[in-house]
Amino acid sequence: MNSTGADAALITAIAGLIGVVVYVVNYYIKRPEDIRVASIQKDLDKSRGEVDYLSKRNKELESNLADATQVLLDFPKLKEQVSQLQKEVEDLRPRVMEYEKLTKQYVDLKKDYETLQYRCKELEIQVKSYKDILVEAVAKSKDLIEDGTSKHEDTNTTGQSSASS
Repeated sequence: MNSTGADAALITAIAGLIGVVVYVVNYYIKRPEDIRVASIQKDLDKSRGEVDYLSKRNKELESNLADATQVLLDFPKLKEQVSQLQKEVEDLRPRVMEYEKLTKQYVDLKKDYETLQYRCKELEIQVKSYKDILVEAVAKSKDLIEDGTSKHEDTNTTGQSSASS
C-alpha cells in the first residue's frame, strides 16, 4: 500500500475511533449540560474538521502523485522528442549557412546589376549623343557633296561651253 493509501486508512480509523468515543461519552454521561460532554463535543467537532481537512489534503496529494507519475512516464518520450529536435536543428545548420551565403551573393549581384543599369543609361545617353553628331555630320557631308557636285557640274558646264566655242 502506498503512503497516501495508508494515510487514508489512518484517517478512516481515526474517524471510527471518534465515533466510538462519542458513543461512549453519550452512553456514560446522561446529562448534556455536563462540562465534560461539552468539551468532548467541541473536541469531536474539531476532530471532524481535521478529518475533513486531512481527507481533502489526501485527495490533493493523490492527484499530485498521479500527475508526477504521468510526468515520469512521459519523460523518456519527451527526451526522445528533444533529441529528435536537436538532430533536426543540426541538419538545418548547413542549409542556413548556405542560405546566408546565397543571400550575400544576391545582395552583391543586386548592387552589380544596379551599377550596370546605371552604366547602360550613361551609354545610351552617349550613343544618342554620338548618333546626333553622326546625323549632323552626314547632313553636312550631304550638303558638301551636293555643293561639290553642283560646283563640279558648273565647272563642267562652263568647261564644255568654253571647249565648244
